[in-house]
Amino acid sequence: MRTSHPPFLASWILHRFGPTPETEAIAGDLLEQYQQGRSRFWYCREVIVAIVTGVWSDVQHHVLLVLVAIAMGWILSFVWEWVVTPWEYSLIVRYVLGRHARPEEIPFVGFLTEGPMAIAMGWTAARFGRRCRIPAIFGLAFTGLLVNAWVIWKNFQVAWPESLGYHFSVWANWANLWPIPLTTILVLLGGGLLTGSPKRSIRSQ
Repeated sequence: MRTSHPPFLASWILHRFGPTPETEAIAGDLLEQYQQGRSRFWYCREVIVAIVTGVWSDVQHHVLLVLVAIAMGWILSFVWEWVVTPWEYSLIVRYVLGRHARPEEIPFVGFLTEGPMAIAMGWTAARFGRRCRIPAIFGLAFTGLLVNAWVIWKNFQVAWPESLGYHFSVWANWANLWPIPLTTILVLLGGGLLTGSPKRSIRSQ
């Protein structure tokens, strides 16, 4: 029998995002089978299946609460864009750039203004979706990915209105896309999913 520990990252993700109240039982079963010879790929795949199944179950039982939590996060973002973002941009222009942003600096400026908002959105969704925090934050993060992708695309169309082929080359440049995953991480961080104790009710071993 194999005595090594399972992949650390996969195990950490399972204990943080696994389905309540079965997380311990699932983790124990996966560990036993892993030590009996299952591969690391198998273990990671089963972790993903367990998390997706748990999230889907939460959504089915609390669909209205999940939608309300996501909506409250986006309502906060609209208010933030209207009230806070203008003076944030003014501070960036005055103290960081010393001038108005050039087209190539749009991703950097956008991240500086939207980063704090992403944290606040995650925190808000987590507060309103306490009983289904994980699917609420995941849903908010996913919709945020879509919105950020669309905004960056539109910004480059305004800044550089050349051919469609050129815009595809813009998307192929990682330097223009890095704010998207970082903003998503900040949503998860604001929702409390990446810090502190696991947000699922996992019994101590």
